[in-house]
Amino acid sequence: MMWIYLIFLFSLLVSVFITWKTEIREKKMDIRLAGVAIGSTLARALAFFVIAYLPVMGQPRISRSVLVTALGTIIMLFGAFCIVAATRELSKTTFRGGKGIPEKVITTGPYSVVRHPATVGFACAYVGWSLLWGGLYALYLAPVLIIGLVIETFWEEKNLEKALGDEYKEYKQRVGMFFPKIRGRSTYI
Repeated sequence: MMWIYLIFLFSLLVSVFITWKTEIREKKMDIRLAGVAIGSTLARALAFFVIAYLPVMGQPRISRSVLVTALGTIIMLFGAFCIVAATRELSKTTFRGGKGIPEKVITTGPYSVVRHPATVGFACAYVGWSLLWGGLYALYLAPVLIIGLVIETFWEEKNLEKALGDEYKEYKQRVGMFFPKIRGRSTYI
């Protein structure tokens, strides 16, 4: 069983490397962003591998309760919904060259509620999956993965603000980063 996971991880890493190398060679991607994009993609691939594998390996279980399993399922499904909704909205957008910067600020769909709905979705999926399986080590790893997502998101915020200027600054005032703003109150995250 372990060999299946290792082969999957290796093939995923090789495909990511080939894709990014092709993008750079064809000048579809800014070379400065390539390192960040490769690192981010590899980290996310590794996170999915670890999150998928950890719950099924031998480790202490937090609970076999139906309530914890149901809670994990609900959180994971909410995360999946956020990811799909964000991806669907992004698919309607035109991006500048290969830089990953949209032509204009996206303010529709889930982006009207939070600025980074996919990040919210991935964080919920990590936690939900760990709760669903009840794996204690997997649950311990979720905050580490979420911290990585948050760091990546802050980097993305700086680039979006630099590229989109005042339009993005105004959007930041109206919409929360990870949580909806309540009655105009300012929330940093």
